[in-house]
Amino acid sequence: MEAPTVYRADEAAQVLKCKPSWLKKQAARRAIPFRMIGGSYAWTPEDLEAIVAQQLRQPAAVPRPAATARPRRTAAATAAPRAPLRPLRARRA
Repeated sequence: MEAPTVYRADEAAQVLKCKPSWLKKQAARRAIPFRMIGGSYAWTPEDLEAIVAQQLRQPAAVPRPAATARPRRTAAATAAPRAPLRPLRARRA
């Protein structure tokens, strides 16, 4: 009898082209199929195929809010009000 192929997190991440930390987090959340072997996460080729199929689903279209026109900001509109100008005076000599 042939031993089944089992991938550890780093090996499965290479196959799936993702980070091992992502795989471990998803497995901890029970969001992806996995196996526990000796207290650590492991994945069979069937698990990896199921993960790919699960992740290939297209995201649901989220309706975007209608764009609202906002007035443009100008330097004059954002500047603080200035004090009135006073006429210049000559210095004493």
